[in-house]
This record gives sequence, structure tokens and C-alpha cells, in this order.
Amino acid sequence: MMPSYKFVYFDLRARGELTRYVFHAASKEFEDSRFSFEEWNSLKPTMPFGQAPVLLVDGKTLAQSGAIARFLAREFGLAGKNSWEQGMVDQYMELATEMMDEIVKWYFEKDEEKKLTAADLAVLDIFDTPMYYTPNFMDSFPKLKAHRERIASLENLANYIKKRNVTDL
Repeated sequence: MMPSYKFVYFDLRARGELTRYVFHAASKEFEDSRFSFEEWNSLKPTMPFGQAPVLLVDGKTLAQSGAIARFLAREFGLAGKNSWEQGMVDQYMELATEMMDEIVKWYFEKDEEKKLTAADLAVLDIFDTPMYYTPNFMDSFPKLKAHRERIASLENLANYIKKRNVTDL
């Protein structure tokens, strides 16, 4: 008998979309239970660690987005064929998590005048190649695009970018 899966998260992509991708890529049925920010305060005390997302598998609860995605990847044959491949999969999942962490820091930062951080440089860097090949890549994200342009225009960075060798990557 197939397990029953219920995935519980905000009505956002954020830290929940990878799990949804895993379900859909594996053609596995699941209940995609989404809630609003208004509902969060009443749900939070019922969540392990007071955090979301959570996955319910036949009534058992698993928390933490990375643990959930890795569990499902193993269940559905998407985690690698052996320990080495699993380690490589984990390596890239951790890299993606670190990038997401930096984007989240940027997204929730309210102080527009706050000093430059590595998170700002990560946003500048991660979009270099897509912007090189598709200059309008960020047009649908005007705030992120403006932020990136502001960082790129800082004198020391602008001078470096202007003088650096042009490469494909």
C-alpha cells in the first residue's frame, strides 16, 4: 500500500518548492496543504520546532525542508544510486540552500541604507552569468534588479567589473 503524503507549508514557493518539485518529478500523489500568514500564528505551536514546512507520512511528522526533500528523494529514487552519488546530491543541495539563505536575508532586509554584506555580493555574483546571456533576465524582479545594480555601481566594484576579462562564466 502506498504511503499517504501531506505537505504543509505557506502558500509560497520559498523553502517548500523543492519538495513540491520532488513529488511532481517522481509522479507521486500528495496533499499540498498551504496556509496564509494570517493562519500561521495558530499553526506555529503545532509545528515541530515552531517552523514550517512539515511533511506528514501516514500520520508521522518530518520537519526541516532539507530533511524532507532528501527523505522523499531517497523514497522516490532521486537521491543517487550509491553513497558517493548521494554525497554529490547532498553537496549541491547544500549549495542551493546556502544561496537561498542569502536571498532570504536580502528579501527580508528592511534597512535600505544598511552597509554592504556578503549577501549583497552573493546576489551580485549569482546573477552575473544569466545577465550576461540574457540582459533582461531580471526585468520581472525590479527590486532585486535595482538592488543588484546599486551594488554593482559601488565605486570599487564598478571599477573591477569594468576592467575584468569578459568570459563565458
